[in-house]
Amino acid sequence: MSIYNTAVNKPISTLMVFIAIMVLGVASYIQLPVDQYPKMDPPYLTVMATYPGANASDIEENVTKILEDQLNSVDNLKEMTSTSYDNLGVISLEFEWEANLDEASNDVRDAVDKAMQNLPDDIDRPTIMRFNTSMMPILIYAVTADQSFEPGRRCSFCDRCRSTGTCGLCRFRPE
Repeated sequence: MSIYNTAVNKPISTLMVFIAIMVLGVASYIQLPVDQYPKMDPPYLTVMATYPGANASDIEENVTKILEDQLNSVDNLKEMTSTSYDNLGVISLEFEWEANLDEASNDVRDAVDKAMQNLPDDIDRPTIMRFNTSMMPILIYAVTADQSFEPGRRCSFCDRCRSTGTCGLCRFRPE
C-alpha cells in the first residue's frame, strides 16, 4: 500500500500529521534566535608596532620584516599582510575559521616577545588587537551646525546617552 492511498483513505490521520508538522514548525521558528550582528569572532588579529621618528622604509626593514619572520611560525595562520607607514607598522593576520583565537593570540604574543630582542631599542611594544563584531557601529550620525567645535571636544549629546560606547567629532569645512 502506498503512502498516497493511506493519506486518501485516512484523511483525519493525514490532517493530524499535517497540523503536528505545522505546530512544530511554528514553535521552532519562534525559538530561533535572530540577531542583526550575531556574536561571532572572525579569525583576525592585528599587530601594530609604533617606531617614533622612523619613515616607512625604516619601519619595513627594521620592524615589519622581523615581526613577519617570527609570526610565520604561528599555527593555523592562513594569510598575513603587512603595511608600513611613517612611525607605524601594521600586520594583519587571518587564521583558519576553526582556529582557537585565544590560543592564536597567545602564540602571536609569544612570537612578538621573541621578535622584541631583534627590534630597535626605542620602539614601543607592539600592540595585538582582536576584531570583534560588537566593535561595529550601530548608529552613525552626520550633523551640520553653524557654530564650530574645538577638536577633541565631546559633544553634549554623547554625554547624555549612558550606553554610548564611542563618540567622535569630525570637522569638515567646505571651501
